[in-house]
Amino acid sequence: MHSFRIFSFFLMLSSKAMVMASQPLPWKDRCGEGWAWYHDFLEPQKPKEPKLEISKDPKVVLAIAKEDLERSLSKAILEPSDENIVAYISMQKKWVDQAKNFAYTWQRVILEHPELAELSPTTQYGAQVKKAFDYENRKKLINKLAKSSSLLFIYEGRHPFSQAFGTVVKQFSLDYDWDVQPISIDGIILREFPQSIADTEIAHEMELNTFPALFAVNHTTRKATPLAFGMETISQIEDNVILQFQEKDSW
Repeated sequence: MHSFRIFSFFLMLSSKAMVMASQPLPWKDRCGEGWAWYHDFLEPQKPKEPKLEISKDPKVVLAIAKEDLERSLSKAILEPSDENIVAYISMQKKWVDQAKNFAYTWQRVILEHPELAELSPTTQYGAQVKKAFDYENRKKLINKLAKSSSLLFIYEGRHPFSQAFGTVVKQFSLDYDWDVQPISIDGIILREFPQSIADTEIAHEMELNTFPALFAVNHTTRKATPLAFGMETISQIEDNVILQFQEKDSW
């Protein structure tokens, strides 16, 4: 009986061993098969993050720098902590220093290339002289135009912009002794121009949608060249005259 129990015990162990042998083992536990020595123990590789390409275009670099500076200022204003303000001041100082370097190099280049100085006055006196020269040339051109053309001023008498701009046009015409033909499209006459003509059709004929409007009309060709729309200053009208006529020998 005792021998039978021992026999049964060994029989059970044999059966269990056969079952385990029939099941696949982890490959690290199967080194007895004689092939485990050439299997590499590789760690799983992480996917590489794409590298951000930094533009070398100077225009793009400056645009990004300007955006960063504005963002830093906005953050300092909205969250005025020491850290944020120091960050903005540091960033601003960097570009102030860069501007100083540019100005220094500019001055040095002018000294080394004096032929450029005439085109780029850098001293305060030089700038004033150039400004006076430009102003005299502007006046000569506008005075010349005033003799060969008239100003056509089209306005809406009831509109505040036309009323305000009427004062500007009046003074501009007096400064250059420039004849003005004022036209009211709504029948309301401005006091600065009592000689105004009421004409409701001219805007349609000239395809005008913005008022007040100022034109220079050539006496010979009757060509109308726009000088101003809406509310502008005398200086702006002068700039517009130069823009329209300084490159033209005749018009």
